[in-house]
Amino acid sequence: MCIRDSPVSTKSEIKLDANYLFEMDKICQEIINSIVEKQNEMFVPGMTFSFKGCSRKLKVLSQVGVIELKKTKQEFLSLTKMHPARLEEIGDTFIAFLESAFERLLT
Repeated sequence: MCIRDSPVSTKSEIKLDANYLFEMDKICQEIINSIVEKQNEMFVPGMTFSFKGCSRKLKVLSQVGVIELKKTKQEFLSLTKMHPARLEEIGDTFIAFLESAFERLLT
């Protein structure tokens, strides 16, 4: 008799730390704060922003309001709760999400 494993996905599940949501929110909020601060200092359409702890850069073609940034963050957090990523990747993943959100705003 041959016993087979169930055909469940072989990808290991990401273990969520108790502070995962708090840390994820904190990383996203730091990126938003940085965008708002840089836009207030001196904004030039097409500026490229870099962020502490992130390898990805964000090109911003037009100013984005705080409310729109917060809405986008909430969308990202909801999506990430359903499909968690490693905490080390959250910053770069959020920047990619912002890029796609900004593209949607321009079309």
